[in-house]
Amino acid sequence: MRTTGQHWLTWPRRSVRVRFALVMGLSGLLFAVLLAWLVEQNQLRQLEAAAGNAARREAQFLGRSLSLALSERLARIHRVGALPEVSSGLIEPGRLRILLEQTLTHHPELSWIAYLNQQGQVISATGALLEGENLGDHPWFQQALRQPYIGSPQGAGLLAPYLPRDSHGQPPQLLELAVPVIDYDGQTIGVVVAKLDWAWIRGVHQALTRDVDLRADSSVPPATPRTPPDKQVDSMLISPEGLVVIGPEGLVNTPVALSLPGIETDSIPKEPAVIPWDDGRHYLTATATLKLADDPDAPNWTLVVREPADTALRTAHTLSERALMVGMAAALIFMALSWLLATHVSRPLRQLAETARRRREGEAVSFPLADQGLNGARDEVGELAHSLYELDGSLQAQMRTLTTTSEELQRYRDHLEELIAERTEELRLARDKADAANRAKSAFLANMSHEIRTPMNAIIGLCYLLRREPGHAENPQRLDAMDAAAQHLLGVINDILDLSRIESGKLSLEEIDFRIPELLQRGLQMVGDKASQKGLRLRLDNRLQLDWWRGDPTRLSQVLINLLSNAVKFTEQGEVTLEAFLAQPADATQGRPARVSLTVRDTGVGIPADKLGHIFRPFEQADNSTTRRFGGSGLGLAITRDLVEQMGGEITVQSAEGKGSTFVVTLPLLPALSPAVQGLTAVAPAPAASAVQATEPEATLRQRHPGATVLLAEDNPVNQMLASELLNLAGLQVVLAQTGEEAVAAFQREPIDLVLMDVHMPEMDGLEATRRIRGTPQGRRVPILAMTASVMQEERQACEEAGMDEHLNKPIDVAVLYPTLLKWLDASAPSSQRRTASVG
Repeated sequence: MRTTGQHWLTWPRRSVRVRFALVMGLSGLLFAVLLAWLVEQNQLRQLEAAAGNAARREAQFLGRSLSLALSERLARIHRVGALPEVSSGLIEPGRLRILLEQTLTHHPELSWIAYLNQQGQVISATGALLEGENLGDHPWFQQALRQPYIGSPQGAGLLAPYLPRDSHGQPPQLLELAVPVIDYDGQTIGVVVAKLDWAWIRGVHQALTRDVDLRADSSVPPATPRTPPDKQVDSMLISPEGLVVIGPEGLVNTPVALSLPGIETDSIPKEPAVIPWDDGRHYLTATATLKLADDPDAPNWTLVVREPADTALRTAHTLSERALMVGMAAALIFMALSWLLATHVSRPLRQLAETARRRREGEAVSFPLADQGLNGARDEVGELAHSLYELDGSLQAQMRTLTTTSEELQRYRDHLEELIAERTEELRLARDKADAANRAKSAFLANMSHEIRTPMNAIIGLCYLLRREPGHAENPQRLDAMDAAAQHLLGVINDILDLSRIESGKLSLEEIDFRIPELLQRGLQMVGDKASQKGLRLRLDNRLQLDWWRGDPTRLSQVLINLLSNAVKFTEQGEVTLEAFLAQPADATQGRPARVSLTVRDTGVGIPADKLGHIFRPFEQADNSTTRRFGGSGLGLAITRDLVEQMGGEITVQSAEGKGSTFVVTLPLLPALSPAVQGLTAVAPAPAASAVQATEPEATLRQRHPGATVLLAEDNPVNQMLASELLNLAGLQVVLAQTGEEAVAAFQREPIDLVLMDVHMPEMDGLEATRRIRGTPQGRRVPILAMTASVMQEERQACEEAGMDEHLNKPIDVAVLYPTLLKWLDASAPSSQRRTASVG
């Protein structure tokens, strides 16, 4: 049995009474909150509707009152202009001035009255003010020539020096009232204008709106005082231009945002609503439109009535609070009733739960049957007790069934393990097949490289020979085109191999010190000829203060050359700029390298925005016509991106069609010290012993090692002819061998100074031939250079393991061949010189 303490610890989450009471109480509380919100919203809608009705009533009343007052003054001025002596134009200016002064005496709210002729010149005016002045350029004069005009309050202008100032020392604001003077023939001969003191209009407005109440019922007459002094209700008159002309002192002559026709603003809604004003307070605001003249074309003025929201909505908030308090009290009462009801309902359930718990713990209990029930009750609880009794018997039977079926489950588990083992074996075979397919793909790439590079070796070599002796060539231009095509195909092959190495994860990066200014200059030199042919300017902007860095200069140079070549290729005029700057300095304390940014910017054709996401994919360019117009395989940018990512950097592009492109490469590089700073002794180049050392490698070979014997092991006749010609041009003797066995026999038969060994040959390949030559006494000192079209890393490693000293790629590059021969012949010079002396 559980103790009392344990019961109270688990009581809140196990008691049906508590949960039932809480649910019912919270439901009542939610109902109370909802009721309070609905009451408040209903009151708000009523207040806003009342505010709109009050504002419209005040606007109508104020509009009629002001319109009537202005119409009376306008009619008085019109009567002056309609007098026979005035409309005839024969009245003397002095007599006309007396007539205007009499009108001003009867209407002291007018500050100035004048008569202007058709040209706008002031003929007569009260107080003789501005007589002789020409006011024809004023808008009110232009309007009054056609019809009566009522303007907007403006500054006193030219009348300011002659009129009294207000309490703040400012001249009054005046409202123009102007009518045309028409003669007996119906022609306008002048204008009578009066300046109405706007302070008089403000007084009328204040008298008419001092009792504004936003919540007043429509049945209350406008003249009845309705607003207590603490309501702080403001009434403002807004001009058609959106300026407050009448209202609180702080808002007069300031623009107010209103959502009314002709005013471009939407801060104050046309319907009554609670909105924030510039003073930071919220006001219940209502607006209405009025006209100061009876003319339907007269501009609309706006009446704005506002009251602080905290006072205007006080009734709604009070009702909401009362509804909330009543609802909460009802919720508490409802919760108490729910507790009593839950107690009565849950008592037989607790007894039944206790019986079930004892049965679970292994005690022998008897469930009350349905005809007895707990406490003798024949209800749902009795049905539940009977169901539990039957469930207990059913569970006992199932346990016996589970015991008898355990052996079947064990056999099924053993069979399942066998199935898993079979599936694992199938997955292993599938993995082996996938690995075999990857190896087959790599082998296919290697074989294709060999099959393509071998004929390309002959093409490029023959182009060089024929260009060297132009007399043997009938059309050098076609040979130049052949050479360019061969170089292009070779570049495609190199790109495919680079991409294959990157995808297979076999690309290795160096970590050596290098000078970045030399790398930048070399990149520009590589594209200098093509840029000169197109008339492009190449510009270098190196803002790096440090010259020495640590990284992979070869791959970094490849990235720069790819980007610069593309920039020159796709630019017809303008310039190509290479920039280098430090994007982020190194942090030695955290071991973080510096980030160096290299930018290549051109003024070329650019890249459309919808194509920028495809240019870094293999075999893809900006559009399908790019290859036809500019050439290229579409691998350069894909390889560039992969190389940059292999080096831990990133590449981005910004471009607009027709405006050029900008590629930015950001790489993590470690600063390095120059050899002098590191304390190393810089090795200066040895002084030239003779003029021979200053000549090109071919001439140097011819003079240093004349008659040196080179064993050429090559099975292709064209490559034999090409290599023999190149070696003879350098003054070297050639011994040919078409197979590995012939190469070994030739090496044993006569003295050899250097061996050029093709790797792939019939009968015996170059690797086996090299191992046999190295097994002879004289073969241990002779340089053996691999010469093959395969550039796979595995083959390079195999050449080194077989005993070869260096690896020369096909097609043979003369700029690489002659220096390499010179290096290794110089290394074995003593034996070569002895053989040369013995022959002599």
